[in-house]
Amino acid sequence: NSYFQEKDITISGNNGPAALRAYDKATDDLLASSFSKLQRHPLVIFSEALQADDLSKVVALDPYLKNYDELIEKNKKLSVPSPVTSIHLRYLNALAAQREAVRKMRGAEGDILNAVVGAKEFASTVQEIDSIIREFKEVLERFSS
Repeated sequence: NSYFQEKDITISGNNGPAALRAYDKATDDLLASSFSKLQRHPLVIFSEALQADDLSKVVALDPYLKNYDELIEKNKKLSVPSPVTSIHLRYLNALAAQREAVRKMRGAEGDILNAVVGAKEFASTVQEIDSIIREFKEVLERFSS
């Protein structure tokens, strides 16, 4: 799924190692601050609701949805060095896909099958984001040496 395109972000003309490090720090800080107060993983919340046979417990996912919205908006506003434009777009789209997966899990009371699909999608986006972060770190190393 493609939620965002190049027109949705600010591409910086500053592409040196310092700009890449600043971008790296900014994305790391945004991610850390977005979920630092949330103690339980969304898949744990969903799993516990299923195990307890009490789907109303998925209400605990609401803060995640709000935080994803904020995280995505703040990442859209970052000044992105041009060498990592495509990586940043993939990251934003993966975050949006993850938010949608959480939204599906949150809707478990109305559509349990779609919620299970959401749980599976969430797990795959976690892997995708890890891969994107690894790729970015490789670009950072290349430009820093």
